[in-house]
Amino acid sequence: MYTKGVDIMIYEELSIALFVISIAMSIIMIFRGVNIALAIFIAFMLYSIPTLNSKILEAINLTININTLSTVASLLLAMMMAELYRGLKVSEEVVKGLEKINSRIASISIPILIGLVPMPGGAYISASMVNSIYDSIGLKPEEKTFINYWFRHIWVTVWPLYQAIILSSVILNLTIAEIIRRTWVIALSIALSGTPIAYIMLSSKSHGTKNDLGEPKKLIHIWPFIVLALLSLATPLPLPLSVIITIALISAIYRPSRATIYRALRYALNPTFIVLVLVSLMFSNSIKLSGLAEALAKHLYSFSNIAVLLIPFIVVMATGLEFTFVALTFPALKPLLFHGSNLTLAFLGGVIGSLLSPTHACLVLSAQYFGSPLQKVYKYIVPATIISLASSLIIVSLLRV
Repeated sequence: MYTKGVDIMIYEELSIALFVISIAMSIIMIFRGVNIALAIFIAFMLYSIPTLNSKILEAINLTININTLSTVASLLLAMMMAELYRGLKVSEEVVKGLEKINSRIASISIPILIGLVPMPGGAYISASMVNSIYDSIGLKPEEKTFINYWFRHIWVTVWPLYQAIILSSVILNLTIAEIIRRTWVIALSIALSGTPIAYIMLSSKSHGTKNDLGEPKKLIHIWPFIVLALLSLATPLPLPLSVIITIALISAIYRPSRATIYRALRYALNPTFIVLVLVSLMFSNSIKLSGLAEALAKHLYSFSNIAVLLIPFIVVMATGLEFTFVALTFPALKPLLFHGSNLTLAFLGGVIGSLLSPTHACLVLSAQYFGSPLQKVYKYIVPATIISLASSLIIVSLLRV
């Protein structure tokens, strides 16, 4: 009996050690420029072969199901819709409408709007669209970079098209609405913490363009996002069907060219993202079969609040990719995430880590576009993230989200 208990303890400790090593290896590979899907596949093999042996095939077989198909479809359709909307140039009409109303409002709201179109390095797109407005106001390069980068990312924890939301939904077997009910405080905190910093920057500059109340009609082009939000959050429709309906309405109203549709399809059918989702779910099943999640829960239970905050923070801080904190840590932390406010804290750690990460593509590309040294941008990012973290923790403790 004693020997069996010791053997189980040794197996659990070895499993945890192997998991830490595999995740560390994937982080190093991603940091060195290895394709993220390949890096996570290698991590999956490093962990699964020693812990599961022949059962690794069972982890792969468990991945082939309707939930996996729905997850892959959701991600690909979300990417297609994002690229289709961008390719139609209707977002530029919205930008013109916002600019004519008030340039200061536009300087913040344009990155927020483009943030509804999730794509790798998407802050570069919003940077190119808003730069002329920033110039008219007289913002410094580091101020431009902060406003564009910060407000581009307020949707990460609440918008159904973001990869972190979709992946966490399938890994945790929760609806998107259930996840957002736990994560909305983070989006609110990010918006509130960035606003006073942006206000100080903008209030000391010129007024920019004057109000033109004839232009708000161009804002009607944001309707696809309103439709998608209503379909995915206010109806029982699955996310893939909600996105398909929205894409169909966009196509019927705007009549995109074949070339635009082809570009959107090609962008969506990105093999890296397809493989990434499949490998992430295989890794999740491998962790389930090996008993790692239960072992971690047992070891970390006494300080689970700190663990679920710090582990996603460290992983995404190193990788710079927003959704890696879900793909790499949620399967192992799963038993802990259903206790109290732990899911909110895990998202908070992941998002704060991604905003601070010096390898975050949006930050690097924005700084390059505006010609700003990163250290100057961090003068604004660091206090904003500290305020976001503190305000989120206060709201969570008060509301028990």
